[in-house]
Amino acid sequence: MTTLSSGGCRQLRAARPAHEEPCVTVPAVLEKAPCGFPSPAMDYQTEDISVTDLFAPRREATYIIRCRGDSMADAGIEEGDWLFVDRSVRPREGHIVLAWIDGDFTVKRLRFENGRPVLCPENAAADYPVLRPADLDSFWIEGVVISSGRRYRV
Repeated sequence: MTTLSSGGCRQLRAARPAHEEPCVTVPAVLEKAPCGFPSPAMDYQTEDISVTDLFAPRREATYIIRCRGDSMADAGIEEGDWLFVDRSVRPREGHIVLAWIDGDFTVKRLRFENGRPVLCPENAAADYPVLRPADLDSFWIEGVVISSGRRYRV
């Protein structure tokens, strides 16, 4: 179990490769769930879906990390969310990435200014700084956040 510190997402906990996790399938209802009142007469069709394939399609390149902090709240990433980071995806403008900058990990939206990477927080309620790596030797992108998971109840 590895603990990664972060500027902005403060700390990412429980980083581990997805390929070390067992492949799990669960039944999935094929109908879309209305957020209003569902019809009690609706027949449900189900099929088994691999949770691993859904959240980590490239298992050997994917890590699962847990986020702490609120710098990406407006992007839908909240304290305690599980983030699936794929190291095989080429980072592009607009991707949410796990980056190493000045000795710490952080999760931010990748932008470019004059061809240089910029890491942008997304929380209008807080005053997190935009990170502009000055020394590209102490900066790299570990991977792209491809999906996330959140528990509502235990």
